[in-house]
Amino acid sequence: MPEYESKLIFQKKFNDLLRDQDVTQKEIANICGVSTSTVSTWSQGLNMPRMDKIEILANHFGLPKSYFIEHESHDIDFDDFTYAMHNETKNLSKESKERLLQMARFFSEEERKKGGN
Repeated sequence: MPEYESKLIFQKKFNDLLRDQDVTQKEIANICGVSTSTVSTWSQGLNMPRMDKIEILANHFGLPKSYFIEHESHDIDFDDFTYAMHNETKNLSKESKERLLQMARFFSEEERKKGGN
C-alpha cells in the first residue's frame, strides 16, 4: 500500500476516534508522550505515528493496532452486545467511559486467567 494511502487511512480513523471518544489532541499528546504539534500532523494526514505510538493508541482505546492501519473500517465484528453498549454509553462522561473501559479490561483479564480466551 502506498504511504499516502496509509496516511489517509490513519488520518480518517484517528480523527473519527477522537471525535467519537471526545478526546483532544492535547490528551493524545500526553498519552503518547509527544508534542501537540506532532499529533496535529497525524490529524492532518501529514505524518503517521511510529508503530510504538500506534500500539499506545490501540491499548488506550482498546482496539487492535490493525484498526489504525487497515483499509476496511469494518474489521471489528460488532455484535448485538457491542451495539447495545454503544447506544447506552454514547452520552456518558469521559470519566464514566474510562471507568467502564477499565472494568471491561478487568473482566477480559479474568477470562484470560481462566483460560476463556
